[in-house]
Amino acid sequence: MATDVLMPQMGESIAEGTIVKWLKKVGDTIQRDEPLLEISTDKVDAEIPSPAAGTLTEILAKEGETVHVNSVIARLSEGGAAPAPAPVEAPKPEPVAAAPAAPPAPVAAPAPAAPVAPPAPVAPVAPVVEDGKKVRSSPLVRNIARENNVDLGQVPGTGLGGRITKDDILGFIAGHQAPAAAVAPVAAAPVAPAPVAPAPVAAPPVPSVPTHAAGERVTVEPLTTMRRRIAENMLNSRRTSAHVTTYFEVDFTNIARLREKMKKSFEERNGAKLTFMPFIIKAVVDALKAFPIINASADHENIVYKHDINVGMAVALDWGLIVPVIKQADALSIVGLARATQD
Repeated sequence: MATDVLMPQMGESIAEGTIVKWLKKVGDTIQRDEPLLEISTDKVDAEIPSPAAGTLTEILAKEGETVHVNSVIARLSEGGAAPAPAPVEAPKPEPVAAAPAAPPAPVAAPAPAAPVAPPAPVAPVAPVVEDGKKVRSSPLVRNIARENNVDLGQVPGTGLGGRITKDDILGFIAGHQAPAAAVAPVAAAPVAPAPVAPAPVAAPPVPSVPTHAAGERVTVEPLTTMRRRIAENMLNSRRTSAHVTTYFEVDFTNIARLREKMKKSFEERNGAKLTFMPFIIKAVVDALKAFPIINASADHENIVYKHDINVGMAVALDWGLIVPVIKQADALSIVGLARATQD
């Protein structure tokens, strides 16, 4: 019996993941929950365990490939490797049988008349991202956009929450290149050239400047998807929000006594440990309510005041630092904040 291995969803807003490395190859046996592959997403790099014991019979997504969540990326045979060839070979005759079916295609060949149809270009692609709203996409999509001088604000996203997927950007590029090629022969007719305003072209990517001198003893490693995402967010934060560090001494004596007195019963009642963090977040929330200008960002010539209070909390992992966000922290009690920080 075959078992499909699916690309897991590693977070609520994650729509795709990149295969970093397969830890097993076709023909290898594997136990349930044994690491099968490594993946990378915008938020986390992780080893993915095998969903079942058996033999890896097929790998459908190569290393370096980015695929949608819940896509089949491999198949396992629970009964061993022997039964696998039969199902693999069985479908092959069908494509061969389809080949004889190809001759009808020449009958449809008279369709060259179709090029006359593109007088009306495909409906203009309206930007699905409003001014000031962040375009949601993966590093792979952004690289493709840069290489093809595509403004991601013009690309409709079909992924989760309007996210732009690899298929979206490739389809957008193909759709805009094909009409241009079809219109070119028509434009070859002796028609007075009408002045057309050039479409805005994205600025070419700025070449990276090496941070080390030639001959210097260094080790260079490519950024993982998660680390690249962290770097992008940190730089974007510096551009949109003023950064300042200040220090205060705070007397936590009463909170420390309360926590010591309540922590055991609190955990029994609420299923979450009572740490100092919920109290700190509650103080931050109350301060942001009192001084809403701090919960704001710059948008060119405007100040954008945020009505929701979303608090980021730094969390150290073995391979890096991430900042999960507690959404609408102002609506949570100490119990809710304790559960959120534990999650």
